[in-house]
Amino acid sequence: MTTEFVLIRHGETDWNTERRYQGTSDTKLNPTGMQQAQGLAESMRDEEWDLIASSPLQRAWRTALPIAAALGIDPNHVLPDERLIERYYGVAEGFTLAEREQLYPGELWDGLESREDLSVRSMATLDDYRVRFASQRIVVVTHGTWITSVLEVLTQGEFGYGKSVILNTSRTYLSHDGDNWQVGAIAQAPHLALV
Repeated sequence: MTTEFVLIRHGETDWNTERRYQGTSDTKLNPTGMQQAQGLAESMRDEEWDLIASSPLQRAWRTALPIAAALGIDPNHVLPDERLIERYYGVAEGFTLAEREQLYPGELWDGLESREDLSVRSMATLDDYRVRFASQRIVVVTHGTWITSVLEVLTQGEFGYGKSVILNTSRTYLSHDGDNWQVGAIAQAPHLALV
């Protein structure tokens, strides 16, 4: 009774290229991000997935819709889930790292969601899905730090913060056999060579 997952990071935004904290800010895909999303969708066209869940932030949602079209899944059946939203960066959202360090030095600042809280949120979401949609193949369109938090937990720090680069529109594979989680390929993005 294996439940399979592919975790997909949204396509590129201008804030990605400017290296700004995005968090819960509802930034949109830039032209490259739209091409990445379409390329990813085309690369998945012959695959079989049962369900797509997505962060409702438009950079993720606009990545999920072409995937749904390629897979033949009605866009009205894509599941929006607030729990898939990126880590909350609080007052730092919109700032570059240098700007944030100048205005809010240190590792903590107002409104920052802790890594521990994000890990609880991300793993609770996946555990909910594996129970509700047992034995299905599930596409999860979300955000880079959200995926990083999952890897940190499931690999006990072998992958995750400071060790894994989650490229825009890359795919990370997980499965659950009814007893345990398994981590497959991480941040696979062969389609990006064509963008």
